[in-house]
Amino acid sequence: MVNVKQPVCMLIGQAAAGTLAALAVDTGLKPAEVPVRDVQQALLDFDAYLLHYLDVNPDSKFFKAIQKIGATGILRGEGKNAGWENQTLFYPDSLLSRTALQTGLNDIAPELSLDSKDQVLTGGEALAIIQNLMQLGSDEKGNMGRELPLTEASRIWKKYGMGAFRQHEPMTRAAFCLLLDELADPFTNWPVDHWGNFSF
Repeated sequence: MVNVKQPVCMLIGQAAAGTLAALAVDTGLKPAEVPVRDVQQALLDFDAYLLHYLDVNPDSKFFKAIQKIGATGILRGEGKNAGWENQTLFYPDSLLSRTALQTGLNDIAPELSLDSKDQVLTGGEALAIIQNLMQLGSDEKGNMGRELPLTEASRIWKKYGMGAFRQHEPMTRAAFCLLLDELADPFTNWPVDHWGNFSF
């Protein structure tokens, strides 16, 4: 039987190739010189998937943040087999676990250890981790080195109609992606090469 996800993968590849070609023409660069993140951002601007998470669609207010943070590898989806079909899920409404986040951080910032007796991260703990991530390359990354007041998190929650930010409450995976994207924007601030390696 044919995997129904194959057409989706093919369309993502075709969209990326077409976007790369258009950006190369627009910028006068060779395709190999066009920054990977520029191609990915152009796709996101048209609500295209970078990662085909079955449980996050483009109508979600978290869609772009989840796609961007997923593309950095900081917080990853989970592949599953459903019969003959391969599926990737993000579990956006699940609580953010230290184990899941540590897995992504091991490749980027292995010095950040999330040891604690509690498995689930709170909003305040998430803010502290984001502050640490913002220090990576802070000298030349603009907003990456700025202070991270609680008022910024509250502003983001209000902007997205999420009520009050409560630093002692558990944080969901989707909310963490939104917070990390808005405050640190590692997708933009941490460029990758054509092999997916960070180049900061």
